[in-house]
Amino acid sequence: MLYIVTELATTLSSGTRKRELVWHVGEEPHKISESEKVLLVQADCDELSHIQQSFSGIPLSDKRVNVWNGEFADFIARNLPR
Repeated sequence: MLYIVTELATTLSSGTRKRELVWHVGEEPHKISESEKVLLVQADCDELSHIQQSFSGIPLSDKRVNVWNGEFADFIARNLPR
């Protein structure tokens, strides 16, 4: 499973709104607007293997579950292969 958390600034006094998205290999990637900030990406199982095979330069640990934030999370979430 690949888990994505985004944050979108809202108008007035409501502050921000978070979205939690789940993606699996073979599914169409979620649309993430340019105004959304990707806070976190977490992957395990087939989705972690998919990231390892699809992207170079992404830091990986030896753990069963990998978590990214910042620029790496943003890059992964916005560039998932179709």
